[in-house]
Amino acid sequence: MVYSGYRFVEEAVAAGKPVATVNRGRTRADPVLTLKVETEVGRALKALAQPAAAGERVES
Repeated sequence: MVYSGYRFVEEAVAAGKPVATVNRGRTRADPVLTLKVETEVGRALKALAQPAAAGERVES
């Protein structure tokens, strides 16, 4: 069963905070996202973990 996290997006946007997601395909939050990375979550996490494992800082 999947529980939607959309309510967290709504709260963040209402508070003026940027919202990013890693997801393949369309989501209900797409119109309000600050950043969307369209890839598999595992691939994105692996890309972030490699520099971190080497002691490097990941910059945006």
